[in-house]
Amino acid sequence: MIERLSPSLAACAAVLLGACVGGGSDARERSRELGPGTWVEIQGRIVDGAPVVEEVEAIPRSESDTREKFELSGPIEALGEGGTVSVLGSLLETSAGTGYVDESGVEVQSLPLRVGEGVRVKARERSAGGWRAREIRAWPTVGRFEVEGEIRSFDRDRGRILVGAVDLALPQDVRFDEGEAQRAGDPLQLFQADEQTSVPFSIQLADGLKLGGQVGLGLEHDEDRDLDDARKRDETQLELEAKLDLLWSFGSGSFALLEGKFAHDHGWQEGSAEEEDSAAEITRAFTWFAVNEQIRVQAGRFDFDEEREWLYDEILDGVRVLARAGDLEFELAAATGREFAASEGNPTEDTATYVALARWFVEDDDWWLTAYAFVRDDTAVRDFEPQLFGLRSFSRPYRGLGHWAELALARGHAADRDIDGRAFDVGLLYRFDAPLSPTIALGYAYGEGRDPNGDTDGFRQSGWNDNNAKFGGVTSLKYYGEVFEPELANLGIATLGVGVRPMPSLAVDLVLHEYRQDYLATALYANDLRARPNGRSAALGWEADLVIGWRRERSLSAEFVLGRFDPGSGFDLDDPAWQMEFTVRAKF
Repeated sequence: MIERLSPSLAACAAVLLGACVGGGSDARERSRELGPGTWVEIQGRIVDGAPVVEEVEAIPRSESDTREKFELSGPIEALGEGGTVSVLGSLLETSAGTGYVDESGVEVQSLPLRVGEGVRVKARERSAGGWRAREIRAWPTVGRFEVEGEIRSFDRDRGRILVGAVDLALPQDVRFDEGEAQRAGDPLQLFQADEQTSVPFSIQLADGLKLGGQVGLGLEHDEDRDLDDARKRDETQLELEAKLDLLWSFGSGSFALLEGKFAHDHGWQEGSAEEEDSAAEITRAFTWFAVNEQIRVQAGRFDFDEEREWLYDEILDGVRVLARAGDLEFELAAATGREFAASEGNPTEDTATYVALARWFVEDDDWWLTAYAFVRDDTAVRDFEPQLFGLRSFSRPYRGLGHWAELALARGHAADRDIDGRAFDVGLLYRFDAPLSPTIALGYAYGEGRDPNGDTDGFRQSGWNDNNAKFGGVTSLKYYGEVFEPELANLGIATLGVGVRPMPSLAVDLVLHEYRQDYLATALYANDLRARPNGRSAALGWEADLVIGWRRERSLSAEFVLGRFDPGSGFDLDDPAWQMEFTVRAKF
């Protein structure tokens, strides 16, 4: 049994924090993280006449790239008296010194400027105020825009950026590429990118100290999860959740985050009395410190998370160290389960977790390969101790072709049985640069099973997995099924997903799944059904999920999920199971 970590991680974090405040100033000065003074390129789409930012990338600047210059490309919005041109909300003055270039790159005396036509403008700030167009070039690209220049102001939490004269709103899912700083897996960026957990930190308490929060109301209704409509056990759950987050930024790239949460659940089940439950706990309390340009350290209570949440996504008390060298990044982490200031009976109690990862960024930050080892030590009665070793290839560009591929081997034991199995999960995703921004995803996942009468289990996931990620929408979804929600164990799962975004703030995903057992068995591993297979047929059934996500900038969001699981011949009971879930969140 691996020796357990000391639970006094708060002391560890305090020591680390003291070290941060006392030193590391040179590393902070060298940090390349986005902020005022950074030279950036911004790209996005024009949707219903308005710019929608997709990516903000820090890029090298030349000696001539001075603060008072910037370039922008997009459609002309208006033409004013005196030769003014409005592009992306920026009013630019033309003069006798303005140069003109046609589509072929040839300098001309003038261009026939018309509202709606694309131009690329090099602009300069006038000493008397305002902006002057130094050069206007014909830019035939339709439906897109670009901005290049120095950041004048940037509030990541509130979602605003000003470059030159262009003031833009930043959507929740905007991609930030900050060069080497981005590769360190900044947990604040991961936190802010998660629609369910993020807050905008809109209250400035002091220099470097911000407060934010979220209030959420969720309603979930489940029908016939036992696949028997004659047995009335339908459930309805109403949940109210409120949380406060305090963010302290000290130096460039280092910060501390404290979060407290209160939740109240009220449940109804046919044939049973109403149930109520309330809980308050500390859900995050950690520091993230940039030791130097290559090393980052995280300590305290935080999200152990990764891009697909296939390996783990759980709040634990621990320490995480990340180091990078060029295109390589290494991570070591160790953690214990939540016991202090946590809800009673949470599944992480009496556990320890150890992780080692190595990443190779094949193509900037758009495609990377990961090798990993995961060990879970469990001293509780359940005695579930999986060991996972695997390889991952992951690419999720904002547009075009992406993919995921997991190859994993499981060892360890579960209760009185050894674990010995393999698994893979592969898929392709394509995001079209077209009206409605359609997305299509196709995948297959397989978790090897074993003869139920034998002495070993087949493949098992970690138990900390969420199997939760985005396809093409504004919110994430359970990519193995919202109703069934199975662990990938003794299963084959085929998935087809399609999605559209009728507007930047609204996305609709439809995902279909088909399930088959590997070995015939009368039991299933972790899942959300309350029914047992008959062990005579491998065909467990299919599922269809409709997931709709909406957001209003960063202050208000809503999600709607409707799922149906239709059992196959692998079940004797054949009534479909349904799930409806609606969640709304207000943030500040």
